[in-house]
Amino acid sequence: MSKTHPVTRSSAQHAAQAVQQQAAGDDQPMADDVQDGYASSTPTSSLTWIAWFCSLPGHEYFCEVTEDFIEDDFNLTGLSAMVPFWKEAMEMVLDVEPEDTHRIPDVSIVEASAELLYGLVHQRYILTRPGLQSMAEKYENGIFGSCLRVYCTSTRLIPCGRSDMPGVDTVKLFCPNCNDIYTPSSSRFSG
Repeated sequence: MSKTHPVTRSSAQHAAQAVQQQAAGDDQPMADDVQDGYASSTPTSSLTWIAWFCSLPGHEYFCEVTEDFIEDDFNLTGLSAMVPFWKEAMEMVLDVEPEDTHRIPDVSIVEASAELLYGLVHQRYILTRPGLQSMAEKYENGIFGSCLRVYCTSTRLIPCGRSDMPGVDTVKLFCPNCNDIYTPSSSRFSG
């Protein structure tokens, strides 16, 4: 894990440009990569762990939490007791080189802890103004789907949780028109 430069534009734009260059057979590094002081021939090498995680299939409900928010100790209060391998998970999420490489457990364990940590930080982030704005943008774009009831006339759905404790329940979708809660159709969210 190495520290990368902050992504200055959305990962979707970065990925779209990378796909266009690959389709054209262009092996030159992207202009923004050279401008930032590093060259990359693969589109994923310049993505942060957060951008990569949010772009995975099934992670459409996540928005990208800023590193400033994650690095603020106030926003992390109480989470270290809930996340195994806290320090290693935090290093993975923030793309920081681990200090003690001899003590690192299996990467899959740290990755699971990093996913848990990110989920817990995310639920706090979406209560802030920038988090609400990110989620509102996803809502306006219909990312969360729409209600299938005829009288709801395709009212957009909002993701919600019935518990704030990890592992108790999976994410659900709320219709603000009929006030009903649905289980997402994706098997990833069925519990």
